[in-house]
Amino acid sequence: MENKINIAEILRDMPKDTKLYSQLFGKCELEESINDKEYPISVRIGSDLLLRTFTKDGCYFSNIEGSECVLFPSSKMRCWSKFFKRGDIVYNPNSKMLAIFDGWVNDDYTEFNTTINYYKDHTFGEEEVCDTECFVKANDEQKHCSSQQQRSITAASTILKRCK
Repeated sequence: MENKINIAEILRDMPKDTKLYSQLFGKCELEESINDKEYPISVRIGSDLLLRTFTKDGCYFSNIEGSECVLFPSSKMRCWSKFFKRGDIVYNPNSKMLAIFDGWVNDDYTEFNTTINYYKDHTFGEEEVCDTECFVKANDEQKHCSSQQQRSITAASTILKRCK
């Protein structure tokens, strides 16, 4: 059985009006995400302010076996594991670049800004616009570099998360 991502948890700290996309309703905006309900994710559809709710997994129905996620960050970016938050350390497996996520460039979440970048040649760089498709959230193994560099990256990430 596949591991479902808890989308309600991902959206919990996101601001109201965060742009999202539903295969059922098209463009929508986050109203709230409260994890202790059967349908914890509420979104507004269009200018009519019509509210619709989804399960923590992004499904429209909770009682139908095999129902699938129909709520995504955007029509162009449908991967919740790439819906980064400010201060996350992200990794490009092709270039071996580590970066600190700063924010989204656009509402379709296909590009993002970084603040501090650490390159394969052990140098640091500043602010870049990156393609979401090329990056993943870094795990401990990917973050492996010298202890001083690791402390620098982790400290910068912690500061950004506190300065939301």
